Amino acid sequence: MNFKSLNKIISLTFLLLSIGVNAQSAGKVIVIVNGSKIYQKQIDEAVKADVARGLTDGPELRQVILNDLVFREAVAQDVKKKGLATQADNEYRIRMAQQNTVVDIWFEEFFKNHPITEANVKAEYEKELAQSKEPKNVNQYLASEIVVASEADANEVISKLSTGADFADLAKERSLDKQAAQSGGQLGWALPGQFVPALGDMVMSLGKGKVGASSVKTDYGWVVVKVDDVRPFKAPPYDEVKQNLASMMIQAEKQRAIQGLMSTVKVTKGQ
Repeated sequence: MNFKSLNKIISLTFLLLSIGVNAQSAGKVIVIVNGSKIYQKQIDEAVKADVARGLTDGPELRQVILNDLVFREAVAQDVKKKGLATQADNEYRIRMAQQNTVVDIWFEEFFKNHPITEANVKAEYEKELAQSKEPKNVNQYLASEIVVASEADANEVISKLSTGADFADLAKERSLDKQAAQSGGQLGWALPGQFVPALGDMVMSLGKGKVGASSVKTDYGWVVVKVDDVRPFKAPPYDEVKQNLASMMIQAEKQRAIQGLMSTVKVTKGQ
């Protein structure tokens, strides 16, 4: 068996034991594994998916796929025999695998209708390039933040920092921005114009290693900010940043898709 291909089979397919193949539409039976049939349709579906990923249809690919299908069927049978699907938290893991696959399908459909093209990425680069030429964006800042729910909480954080508390430790402990908190609140290099206006102004007013004496109110909470470093900004060539820029645009579009969907959802408290 092709072990590189084998790595791909650790997936939802062999976990969903309750999903079968419609024998009437599945075509010819290719092999039988302990009494369970593997059909031509299953191979054809896998070939179609692999060809879409750039592989070439042929006898070798079809044999690898058949081997994988046999292995998956053997695993599914063994899982069922040993009752593994209902042990510990396995039911939850299978359910989450199903839900994650459904979410992936939903996003795939969204991006079919809202594709991010090379032209889109280039336009975003040109926009950011023009923005970088504004006087306030002559320097780039490596900033960290601690986001809290109220001004009183922010003042408490500032007080602790003034008496020697470590910013990164407090960010991990207190910040509502859990993603940034994992790296001690650090946000990465950014231009002042890439922050919300009040926060950008605060960043520009601080020197390297300094913490704001007051917090900044934003739509997502009260922010205590520290400038870790400052450097002159030099715009990188498009080819250097286009992949990262495209990834950022994809994430932003995903958030827009989520917000659009959730704005139509009615959620009520249970009884």
